[in-house]
Amino acid sequence: MCCCLEGDDLLVGLKFNDTKTGSACVAGTIHPELPAGDIRWGFLKFDSNKMRFFIDQDNDNTPIVELRRQLAATKSVFGWVNAYNKYMKFFVRNFGGRPAQCLGREHVDEVIDTLARIQTELFPNSGSTQGGAVGHLRRVIADRFGVADLPQGYFYFPIGAGGLEVHDPMVEMFCLRASLISEPESLYAEGINMDLTYYNNVKESWENLSAMPYPPGLPGMEFMPFEEYTFPARFTRLESWRWRYIAQLSVATPADVVLTPSIGAALGGGWMGGNWIQMNY
Repeated sequence: MCCCLEGDDLLVGLKFNDTKTGSACVAGTIHPELPAGDIRWGFLKFDSNKMRFFIDQDNDNTPIVELRRQLAATKSVFGWVNAYNKYMKFFVRNFGGRPAQCLGREHVDEVIDTLARIQTELFPNSGSTQGGAVGHLRRVIADRFGVADLPQGYFYFPIGAGGLEVHDPMVEMFCLRASLISEPESLYAEGINMDLTYYNNVKESWENLSAMPYPPGLPGMEFMPFEEYTFPARFTRLESWRWRYIAQLSVATPADVVLTPSIGAALGGGWMGGNWIQMNY
């Protein structure tokens, strides 16, 4: 949408929300008429120096405080799990969800570290072996119902299979990590080298044709220089760059979790027609 500005206000009687308006420039200077705020999406903030989005650790504390309050207000174990699962999905969604290849493995590592920090802040009094959401639920169930030594899998099993269906987003992040490119920027350097190789091959073919009897106009004509070949056609006309962009914007696919015979037997009996492939991480 285009708007006409007059001073700080718009001619149409509207005004930009300065807290939600920003601009960034990579390898250059921001135009003075553009807003000076940060580029943000959810809990992500763009760093023009590093040329990537990163998690703004200063702005994700408020939801942690709110989640702690909501968890304390729940009256049942299932109510607690429901509130916890919704907030874990909220955090992951605002960290970018399942990342595209262009974000790279570094982004997933940052998400994993941040989720671990959230666990530590939510349950600061938990020990290393009994920490996190599962450790908290163990203590609650032991205090209320006198049941101890519950297996770890019980907390993650689907409710339809008799479990609590606790959502652990770190499992999905670890499954995604291996399928992400460690250095996505290296694909651009590789593409530029491929452009030069392809250009030299095409130029050689042109020169070979020029030496043969051919329609008038071709003999003696020089092939375009490399700079003309790559600019501006590199990003708009070269097929190799089209597929490179498609690959960079594709969402990473998590690795499959192996179904062990014991888990398969536990789920195969009466889990309301569900199957392993349809289960969430």
